[in-house]
Amino acid sequence: MDIIKGIFNKFETDILPLGPINSELGDKSDDAKKSFKKRACQKGDLIRVRKGLYLAGEDKRKGHYNSFSIANYIAEPSYVSLESALSFYGLIPEAVYTTTSVTTKVGFEAKTPVGQYSFSYLKIDYFRFGFYQVKDGEHKFLIATPLKALMDNYIFNILNQKISTVLFNIFVSFTDYYICVIS
Repeated sequence: MDIIKGIFNKFETDILPLGPINSELGDKSDDAKKSFKKRACQKGDLIRVRKGLYLAGEDKRKGHYNSFSIANYIAEPSYVSLESALSFYGLIPEAVYTTTSVTTKVGFEAKTPVGQYSFSYLKIDYFRFGFYQVKDGEHKFLIATPLKALMDNYIFNILNQKISTVLFNIFVSFTDYYICVIS
């Protein structure tokens, strides 16, 4: 299975879509390629994240995988935003267990062997700005700027009538205040 390490070293990443893996396996039949990937997964040399997306096994990996990089591969185009980006920048105190991203495709959730991912649909007009590429060691990923993450959060949570308890309490407090002032 040294072929696996060679494939990941050649592409200088621990995350690969199916295409590069198949091209490195050359002129083998489709059944032989499937069998090779199946054996590699059973042995732990490959981790099948989703159909068509693989992560190097723990022994073949250069370091720890990055869930934000994996999110960018699962849905293209996408960038990490919402709670994950807000937590990344230290703007919310809560722990975030699902990597949240936005995409111009239909929103969906994905449970994988390496974590949970949530993708929310965002109109292309809102998608085109406010994110950049971060290089974290061996990994690169697209993430919203702090302001864009707040804007995306506003779009999904306020405009979609999913007001959090805290915001609702603030609203009630202001309403009570204005009622007292007017009375």
